[in-house]
Amino acid sequence: MRTKLFQGLVGAAAVAAVLGAGAAPAYAETAAVDTSAVEAAAAGTYSQVVGTNTLTIDPTTAAGLSALGIEHYGLFATKTEAALTTYQFKVVGDPSDGTVELRGGIVFTGDCEYAVITGLVIDSATGTVSGRVNLGGRIDLFRLGGTTAQGVAWHFTGAGATALNDALGVAAVRTSRILGYDATVLA
Repeated sequence: MRTKLFQGLVGAAAVAAVLGAGAAPAYAETAAVDTSAVEAAAAGTYSQVVGTNTLTIDPTTAAGLSALGIEHYGLFATKTEAALTTYQFKVVGDPSDGTVELRGGIVFTGDCEYAVITGLVIDSATGTVSGRVNLGGRIDLFRLGGTTAQGVAWHFTGAGATALNDALGVAAVRTSRILGYDATVLA
């Protein structure tokens, strides 16, 4: 198998060399390409800024999940467990459209089952947080609502509760249950 793979690579390199040589003109002339207009346009449309997101897990939800043997961990997030469990994520935000993308996610595990929530995008225009559960399709996992001292509450949507329950093999997560409270700061 290694011999055939090697022969295939050598053959592909030879074909590329012949095609490249055949396509080259008899004389080579280099012309300077002016890319300043493209660079200026790209700089003008780039409006993303970086920052942090702190998600404080609701203590009632944390206790309910823990009673079922379900634990949670941060994925590319700093986890702090003092009086309340918090995750701090790096984020990229776009003030022009009101979205914030979290870099990382949360992993829930229990009884040989898991739910990996990734691709979280907070959309203040629609009042939702979308994401993926176990690399599935993007769905609205949470609905934003209710501001507290810890931040804006993330309420499970019907689709979000169903996705988490199905992945973990439980029926504990209900629609409108609060996962936690979000505080996002863009620099």
